[in-house]
Amino acid sequence: CAQRSELERKCATLEAKVEAGRSVLQMDDLRNRKRVLRRLQYSSPADIIEQKGRVAAEVALADELLITELIFTGVFNPLTPDQVVALLSCFTFEVRKKKDDGGPAVKVKEELDGPLRSLREAARRIAKVCQESKMALDEDEYVDSFAPDMMDLAPAWGKNATLGEICKMT
Repeated sequence: CAQRSELERKCATLEAKVEAGRSVLQMDDLRNRKRVLRRLQYSSPADIIEQKGRVAAEVALADELLITELIFTGVFNPLTPDQVVALLSCFTFEVRKKKDDGGPAVKVKEELDGPLRSLREAARRIAKVCQESKMALDEDEYVDSFAPDMMDLAPAWGKNATLGEICKMT
């Protein structure tokens, strides 16, 4: 019985140490995230939320930082509604293929090359800031997560194309 009490006490001590370790890790993660927000000008050096931060807070169901960067750099301004729909499709389509599958790269229409390039450049900039702020983020994997596979199809869907017509486009 005394041995059991001793083991329970040691277990409680170890659990407290694990929890303290988690707390330290969470504080480091929070510090790194705050550094990213400051470097991207979403918050001030005093951690006051700036206009970009308020906009990012309103973005739901997509990568808040990247969407906000695209808004504040004016990427959407010259685009037609079809181009906006095409660009936003990169945020919703998930590629389900094996890494290094050797398949051909997706070719998008010429009028979508510029917006896609802007999206990728902004994603690289965010990834670099995250890495410099000691956050674990693979730059190429992050950029590639915004797949252009649906860019040509999304505007057709928005123009009430039938599923059969869209399937013929693929």
